[in-house]
Amino acid sequence: MLSALHELEGFSTLAILICVLMVLLLIKEIREIVKYFRTWANEKEVASLSQNEINVLTQENHESIKKLEGSVKDLQGKFDSISEQLKGLKEDGRNNKRAELKDRIGQGFRFYSKRRYSDEQPIPYWNEMERDAFEDLISSYEYNGGENSFVHTTVANIIPTWIIVPYDYVEK
Repeated sequence: MLSALHELEGFSTLAILICVLMVLLLIKEIREIVKYFRTWANEKEVASLSQNEINVLTQENHESIKKLEGSVKDLQGKFDSISEQLKGLKEDGRNNKRAELKDRIGQGFRFYSKRRYSDEQPIPYWNEMERDAFEDLISSYEYNGGENSFVHTTVANIIPTWIIVPYDYVEK
């Protein structure tokens, strides 16, 4: 599985999806060919052939069909493998995004927690726009599977205590 993932690293998700679609179209075309071959063999050749020739052709048709069915099964297996690899890539992407968001939340928390409103009120502050952007970061982190970390045990419990200042507030 890991070697297959390493092979896919150079390909974009779009390229992989296009390959999957091509495999599905190939399976559909093989089935159409088999259907056509059966119809053709039955309608055109049967009328002019002897019973012995019909038996030989029927046997050959069955062998060809078995080979095609084997090819379809192989393609289905490859499709399933590619599908699993895509799921793994998607999960890896979510993990990377979650780690990136967690880091940005930590950076923002350290930045805002160092800012003090005044000497009389040494409480961290921010304006509504900063708070909304920070809360959106937390929401994105949770959407990507982030749970039960310092974001929830520390950050989410402390930020409601911070002072919200007007947008035009100038630090003293």
